[in-house]
Amino acid sequence: MVLTGRLDDGTAGLWAVKRRGGAAVVQDPDDATYPSMPRSALRYVEVDEVAPLAALAPLLARLAGESAPAEGGGQATRQMEIETRIATEDNALKAGVLDLGPFTPYTCPECHGVLVSLEEEGGVPRFRCHTGHAYSLDSLLAAVTASMEDTLWGAVRGMEEGVLLLEHVARHARENTPGGAGAEAYERRAEVAAEVAEMVREAAMRNRALSTEAVRAAGHAAD
Repeated sequence: MVLTGRLDDGTAGLWAVKRRGGAAVVQDPDDATYPSMPRSALRYVEVDEVAPLAALAPLLARLAGESAPAEGGGQATRQMEIETRIATEDNALKAGVLDLGPFTPYTCPECHGVLVSLEEEGGVPRFRCHTGHAYSLDSLLAAVTASMEDTLWGAVRGMEEGVLLLEHVARHARENTPGGAGAEAYERRAEVAAEVAEMVREAAMRNRALSTEAVRAAGHAAD
């Protein structure tokens, strides 16, 4: 079951459950406080039931009382077996994580290892690094934009520290050298550094968390 939530967590898991013969249930996006996760599930998975929150408890009680299909589900793929081993805390490298897909130019936001691209038969794009960290498309986008923001603010901090130091050196030169030799050069350099820091600050302020749904919504608004 996939309930209200941000981004697209749960979609790949629901697809895997459905593939093995399980029932796939999704909260009605129109009933969800955060509809992103239910919408993602409906986009990629042929679900069995879509219902509002108030109807989910009796629905689950009914499904729990029904017999599983006699024919069962499809066989577990090698990819599913590898990922199950990783989920049970087996060593990802030994489990064969690098065999799951082609290498990408992206790095893991948690450990900075290279990511491999996974795509199930259901078309759900995902990524894993060699240590086993897993990302959906939206969670990777969110993590990358958060990393971008951290980098921008780190640059602002470093630049402003440079401005403060240059201004300190300029004051020291004016107070301790004949005629304040060199003070103006330090002050000019501090002014340039402050201008650059302000541009980076503005970029950091404009940085927005990305998700596939947000990008689609922005595109529709532009149209």
